[in-house]
Amino acid sequence: MLREASYYCGLCKQHRYIVMDPEDHKNRITRSANGLGQVSDIHFCSMGHLSINNLHIDQHWAVRSFSLMELPEAVAEVKVSRGIPMPTQKATSNLYRITSMLDDEEGYRLILTDSKLNITINVGEVLLDEVEVASFASFGGQVKLRYFESDIKLRGYHEMWFTEFVNALEELPPTRLGLFVEALRFLWNVKQKPTEFEVEQLRTLLSSHNTTFMVQRHNYKVLRNITNKYGAELREPIDKLLRAIKENRDMTLQDIQVVLQEELAFLIYLAIILEQGGALKIHRSV
Repeated sequence: MLREASYYCGLCKQHRYIVMDPEDHKNRITRSANGLGQVSDIHFCSMGHLSINNLHIDQHWAVRSFSLMELPEAVAEVKVSRGIPMPTQKATSNLYRITSMLDDEEGYRLILTDSKLNITINVGEVLLDEVEVASFASFGGQVKLRYFESDIKLRGYHEMWFTEFVNALEELPPTRLGLFVEALRFLWNVKQKPTEFEVEQLRTLLSSHNTTFMVQRHNYKVLRNITNKYGAELREPIDKLLRAIKENRDMTLQDIQVVLQEELAFLIYLAIILEQGGALKIHRSV
């Protein structure tokens, strides 16, 4: 039977509830040096961005502390005092551990190393003595990805996507750790070899802090043609996106994500189909 741990994130003022498998939690505690199991809580946090809190949970399912994992500098350690997390000193380690990139499934297990940013990201609780199934390096050699055994069998289209991923990371280094997670979630959702459209989605996601928009002059027929092609259920989020852009033309894609509280990959998908339909102009400055 699954168990639940809860805590209050003092950064985004949310009560968070984390569902865990008791056996997995017991194993994490057994492997830890301090008797606390670490679990990653990925959610829209400070400033509305997708962020990662690494929770440190005891055997009684109490969250003893949590760490906000962010780039590029330090990790803000937050200790619980009388049930209220309070920021203390910052850590300087460049190793980031994310137990799972998805809320309800394991997802990929990999280690990503970026020598330009001086970071290593361990996703899926990869152990030090494990041997990778495959490895990928960017053209310039600054970004390397090692893929380890998981429930997701490595297929040909995965290999093509991971190659696109490391090359994009080398050229367009993210400004937030949450962008790595959003990019991995995007890759997980794609079940085919890369297309030009999808590669553009990935690159726009990674450069979202420099991507801005301008609404083109159009009439209702333009939007009707887009929704006829891609689905009527997109009309409401399309209207929200266009309204947000009209209200502030200087907003970047990251700013729009804060306002609309949507996954970046989904917003990018909307933006690209609007661009192709003639309703939106995307300015990609990298």
